[in-house]
Amino acid sequence: MTQLEIIRKVAADSKLPFKVCRAIVDLFWEQVAADLEGKTGRARIPGFGTFRRKLRQARISRPPKGAAKEVFSPSRYNVAFKPASRRKSSGVKAKKS
Repeated sequence: MTQLEIIRKVAADSKLPFKVCRAIVDLFWEQVAADLEGKTGRARIPGFGTFRRKLRQARISRPPKGAAKEVFSPSRYNVAFKPASRRKSSGVKAKKS
């Protein structure tokens, strides 16, 4: 489901104008992003799951197509998601991290 589909669904279910629903969904994702950048590095949504910031270590990698040249990939942060226990039983799969 894309963000646009979420906005349309919220607008249809709540009977609020599309622009208002877009602002609500945008504010939600901005808050999740702010929590991830904050001190704890995670955003917990009860009943849904937890987003957390995870450090990916620096490494030496090779580009595809068999190029022999090695490329340095610096360390960076990725976002990992772990579904809540209620979501696990409904079939949502978490990517192992």
